[in-house]
Order: sequence, then C-alpha cells, then structure tokens
Amino acid sequence: MNAEKYTRRIRETSVNVVQTRIDSVRRSDIVKTGMRVFDGKHIGVAGAIGSVNGKELEKKAVKALRRGITYPWQPAGSRMEKIRIPFDLPDENEFIIEMEAILEVLRSRYPELIFSNRGSLIESTTGIQNDLGLDLEYITRHLSVLLCFKHRNSISVMDCFTGFGGAFMYDRQTAIEDICEVCEAFEKPAALPGTGKMPVIFSVNDRLFLKKIILDLNGHQYGSGSSLLSGRMGERIFDESFSVIQTPDHLIQSEPFFDAEGTVNDDYIYPLIEEGVLKAVCTDKRTADRFDLPLTGAAGSEYDSVPSLGFPDMRIKDTGKTLKEILKGEQGVFAMMAGGGDFTPQGDFGTPVQVALLHDGEKFTGRLPEFRLSSSVFRMFGEDYIGSSTDSISRLTESRCIVSAMDVEKIE
Repeated sequence: MNAEKYTRRIRETSVNVVQTRIDSVRRSDIVKTGMRVFDGKHIGVAGAIGSVNGKELEKKAVKALRRGITYPWQPAGSRMEKIRIPFDLPDENEFIIEMEAILEVLRSRYPELIFSNRGSLIESTTGIQNDLGLDLEYITRHLSVLLCFKHRNSISVMDCFTGFGGAFMYDRQTAIEDICEVCEAFEKPAALPGTGKMPVIFSVNDRLFLKKIILDLNGHQYGSGSSLLSGRMGERIFDESFSVIQTPDHLIQSEPFFDAEGTVNDDYIYPLIEEGVLKAVCTDKRTADRFDLPLTGAAGSEYDSVPSLGFPDMRIKDTGKTLKEILKGEQGVFAMMAGGGDFTPQGDFGTPVQVALLHDGEKFTGRLPEFRLSSSVFRMFGEDYIGSSTDSISRLTESRCIVSAMDVEKIE
C-alpha cells in the first residue's frame, strides 16, 4: 500500500471596490490537505481544512478504500522538484495603499464612470509528496486588479471592464496606464470599420472563443467519439500556422508544473496540435488507459477527491509576429464582452458582442456599437486564422491575442 499527500495553501488579501472606493478588505489563509492511499486496485481519499494530524488523516483514507473506487495505476514517483516563481510585488499593506492610489486616479479622471469589483494579492503553495519518492512543490505570488465600470447614467449592471490578472511584477504608473487605456477608448464612440469578414481580436484567455477546441481536445470526448476531432489523429485539420500545447503555463498563469496525479511533462508541455496536425488529446491516467491514448498529465482534483480528467491550461503558440504586424496596418475589432452566443455541436459559432473596442495593434482607440459575430471552429483556426501575437496588450501580465477573420454584422 502506498500513501500520498496533496496540499494546497492560499493566502489572500482581497480589496473589495464599490462606487470607486475601497469598501472592505478581506484577509484569508487557508490550508487544504488531502491524503490518498493506493492498494494496487483501489484508491481511498480523505481531506481536511486547517491543521491536520497526518496519521489520523491517513487512517481515514484507508477506511475509504472500502468504497471500492477503482484505481489500478501506480502513483508517480522518483522525482523531487520545487519551483518558486520570482516576483516583484507590494506586500499586503502596500497593496491596499496601491489600490487606493489607482482608485484616486480613476475618480479624478473619470468622474462619470463608476468602478467596482476587486483587487487581490494571492500567494499559493501546491505540493504532492508520496512514499515512492515523489516530492513536488510549486510556490507563487501574484496580483490581480479586475475592475468593472459603468457610466453614471447607464441602466446596465456594467458597461465594460479593465485591469490585469496574474501579474508577477507591479509598477503603479504602468498599472494606471493599462487600466486607463481601456477607459479612454470606452469614452470615444467609433464606427465599425466595415461589415462582412474582418479581423477580430480576442484574448488567448477568452474561453468563449476557445471553448469548442478545448472541449474537442478532451480525451474522453475524443475517445468516446463525441469530439469533432475523433478518429482524425495525425491529420492536418487547421491552418499550418496553428499549434496548441497543453501546458500549466506556470511562468505566466500561476498554475503548478504538475497535474493532480503528479505527472510532469518534458519541458512542462505536451504538444496537442502541431502546425495544424492533431497529435494528441488531453488525458489523465484513467482516460489514457481506457482509450489507449498517450498520457498528457491533464488530471485535476479537489484536495479531498479522486483525481480525474480535468480541463488543463492550453496555450496557442504565437506565430512570430506582434499584434501590429499581424494586423498589417488595419484596425482590429477587439471583442471585450460577448454574451448569449455559443458553438453548435457541428462547430459553427455565433454570438452578439455587447462591448468591443477598436485596436490599432498598439493600443485601444475607440468603442464600437454592438454587433454579431459568426464563424466556425474550423474556419477560425483554419482558413480564416490570421495569427497569435508575440506581444501582450498588457505590460504587467500575459495577455497575448489571437486574430481571426470573422463575419461581422451590425445590429440595427
């Protein structure tokens, strides 16, 4: 029998913003510990929050073996690795001062806009240790300032949002400039550059536009035949400049370099699509074994649950050009807020876009009226795929962009 401990500690200072002022400050320090035991056929899991007695928790996990949850795979072992991401951030008290300084600027520059939501300073530690020699630990500290805003006369709950997320470094002036760039553009109404097919920009972190490809690269979907990509392994399906890797992006997105089963990939990545060719789909041990697929280390888990196939971070590789170079002097339509749309099971896509800003490749320049977008997963990343930028629209955090030609239709 083998035993394995999975721990997650989150220390957070959160500043709640209401009416462009600090409304409250919340501090928390939560430790969650999970204990897993394996008898070669089954797994038993027990969990606790706060200080725990490791031996008592292990006894509970052993009792949980009686539930008969099958898990015939050997735990990962024989690897010791610790990664601590370097950061240059204010401490908890300085962070509150910085939030007030940002809000003071916003109150002064934009008296007609009302800002809300929050800023958070988070330090997290994730670790897995077992009696087979596995000892992995990931420590990071990052800062996020995500603000919603609306015009004083608006009847909407919010009109737009601005800020940055997951920053490992901070500079007050840079933060203010990034936040204000969106606000300045929002206050400048602009006309659509045209209709029909035109370059549409969206963030690599925007799950609406990436939803279908993420689902179809799920190993269970693929193996069960419900993915649009099922049975097409080794085929060129998308544009040859389109490549996707499964990666925790621990250097930019604050995710551990290992999955919930302790799997660590070479160079912390696993290629899924290379130059448009389907190479692999996301799997945990159970899915890989069931469908005879390679293990990609895509297990997810709560501290007190059995590891299972999750939705790991995927990264669309850049195409070697800046956003300005990709746009080739054109104005691009940046979709900020798009709600009410989705992909069909066949991969067709459509959505109204409630808030969009013009972008010239270097900065946001104006606010566009509402419109509709349409395309399909195969066109977006196939014949109509223009590229993924090397640069970020934020100078504090990773906010690269994807550009695809989509059909744009005015909403009258």
